[in-house]
Amino acid sequence: MKNKCFIFTIVFLTITFCAFAQERKPVIGLGEVTGKNGEIAKKLQSYLSQALVQSGRFDVMERSSEEINKLSEESMMQGNGLASVQGLDFLLISKIVDYESKIQDVAVMGVATSKETVTLGFEVKFIDVSNGKIVLSEVIRDSIDGNKSAVTAFGGGEGKKEDLAAIIVEKLSKKLIAKIVDKLYPSTILSISKNKVMMIPNLNYEEGNVIDIFELGEEIIDPYTLQVIGQEETLVAKGIVFEINNSIAKIMIDPANVKFKKAVIEKGMLCRKSDDKNVTKVTINKLKKLSIKK
Repeated sequence: MKNKCFIFTIVFLTITFCAFAQERKPVIGLGEVTGKNGEIAKKLQSYLSQALVQSGRFDVMERSSEEINKLSEESMMQGNGLASVQGLDFLLISKIVDYESKIQDVAVMGVATSKETVTLGFEVKFIDVSNGKIVLSEVIRDSIDGNKSAVTAFGGGEGKKEDLAAIIVEKLSKKLIAKIVDKLYPSTILSISKNKVMMIPNLNYEEGNVIDIFELGEEIIDPYTLQVIGQEETLVAKGIVFEINNSIAKIMIDPANVKFKKAVIEKGMLCRKSDDKNVTKVTINKLKKLSIKK
């Protein structure tokens, strides 16, 4: 029987720690979340704080907007940028720019149900206080659907009511903190073997996650400040997390993805959690079987 050969790549990924990580956890000043919806702002503040702590990478100090503004003004007056904001390595400032809850009544097989759609968008700035540079600036936004209530046509019974506001706030909080962790502690390929990939998992990795693998190119230099502001990245492959043992996660290049099956993987390549949907358990089990083949 002819063997159909696929090229599988096993790489070991590790987190490249910043210099300060060897001495202590960086301290993030979590600014008071602002926006028109005070209740959602409080929820977002709470979930952001929880997500930062649960990441295990940071210490958190919550600061009011007035405190941050005062500290920033004093620092600027002294000509130190934000460097004199003592005790903090970074500032995380968030503002809700979009929140909407829509409820629609529908009837399915004699059951009247209220469907709710919640949309949340918040603007964030993650600032390095040592030099005042913005490390991350973007709007995080998403929508989620769920049941508001459900009763029979005869008025009896009640379906599950979901707190969609809390669900979406938690989801986007984790998404933001994952981005921050990825900025400060990028996962890179440590070593390569035959048919599986091993790495120290970053924030919220789990079986079924798709991992993007990038080749790093030339550094991008600001022509005015002559500072490195980034580096060219080229997507070379996609891997799938098929097993996690303690602090080690194993990933394999997807054999069904023809585009990447001949990808050349090398040490030092950058790895990030992809926006692609998780693969099925069937695919995960197939990869586990392939990983033990010699």
